[in-house]
Amino acid sequence: DGYDHLLNKLADGLDICLNTEIVAVDWQGDTVAIRTSDGTVFEANQILLTLPLGVLQADTIKFTPALPAQKQATIAEMVMGPGLKMIYRFDEAIVPNDIGAIYSAHNPPMWWSPSFGRGITDYQVWTAFATGDWARELLALGEQGALEQGLNTLRLELNRPEIIPTAAYLMSWADEPFTRGGYSVIPPGKMGLREKLAEPIEDKLFWAGEATAPNAWAATVHGAYFSGRRAATEILKKRGL
Repeated sequence: DGYDHLLNKLADGLDICLNTEIVAVDWQGDTVAIRTSDGTVFEANQILLTLPLGVLQADTIKFTPALPAQKQATIAEMVMGPGLKMIYRFDEAIVPNDIGAIYSAHNPPMWWSPSFGRGITDYQVWTAFATGDWARELLALGEQGALEQGLNTLRLELNRPEIIPTAAYLMSWADEPFTRGGYSVIPPGKMGLREKLAEPIEDKLFWAGEATAPNAWAATVHGAYFSGRRAATEILKKRGL
């Protein structure tokens, strides 16, 4: 029924502060102090940073002292690629219920139906997915233009020019201030950057997130998850546990 079920299980028993924006990290003393936008300060011996690469590159969080030059260079060399989803609801089944995905040579290139396998008969939801240059091309059209382009591609692939959605929504991760992109990308000839980003700093600042995951797992939910387990192990070893 959605990713929230996975997150609720992982968060069971934990003290989590939602809607809490971090604006500064002070790691110059014996402890690390984290300041939020409302002035609240949290202190810890070690912290685990899972900030998306796009947020790190935007430099919206002040580190005191500044991150080491090598860490800053690693962040700058990596690329945060754009990513978007366009979601359409149709008050009819526009394809047979046993079809769950569509691939196209046009933009957007990939579609899947969250309605697939759920026994829904009175409507269908279809999601278009695009990253990289596909996403850049769509975003350049503006929200309405991108949604129209997506619908035109779907109509073309199904040979159904008459279909009209009852609702449509575009979600661009590049425009979200707490993501600023979809997935991290390593430029050609720059292998090893993910490992460098994952390296702890003075046994105080530890790093996780999809950008620090092994290359085969980067840009995935499971990659982010396992990077967190790796970083947790590093912290426990530092604490002698």
